[in-house]
Amino acid sequence: MKKTRTPMPRLLPAGLGKRLALAALLGAMVPAPVHAGDPVTNRLGKLAVRETEASTEIVVTCTDAPTFTVFKLNDPIRLFIDVSNADTAQLSGPVEIDNGVVGEVSALQFNDSQATVGRIIVGLEVDALYKVQAAGNQLVVTVDASQRKRKAVP
Repeated sequence: MKKTRTPMPRLLPAGLGKRLALAALLGAMVPAPVHAGDPVTNRLGKLAVRETEASTEIVVTCTDAPTFTVFKLNDPIRLFIDVSNADTAQLSGPVEIDNGVVGEVSALQFNDSQATVGRIIVGLEVDALYKVQAAGNQLVVTVDASQRKRKAVP
């Protein structure tokens, strides 16, 4: 005995249910935007350079503990440190170091409808080891100085 199925009537046109489910899923995955009009909570106020026997340290003083990401580009070699929700307006620059390892340090500001980012750019003259870390309210970039050149005395 063969059973026959009675087709159910369609509530939505063919394929529309899948598209609506996909749209709902994608909409749930979009993060809430951070607006550039929101108050900046981290002002980058002072940039100092310290030379030790083993390293060149670039220290940026912030009003809050910095939250950041780091990436490196080549040709020319440079480090980009993007500090979230930060303002670089008080930083003067670029600061020339020109010690054979670090060329200069500069800052840029990015504001759009999604985020406010303060970018620190460290121009490297050679491919050197580096470390970027937060130390309290400071952002510390440490660059290995083993390839540093001594400045000639005039």
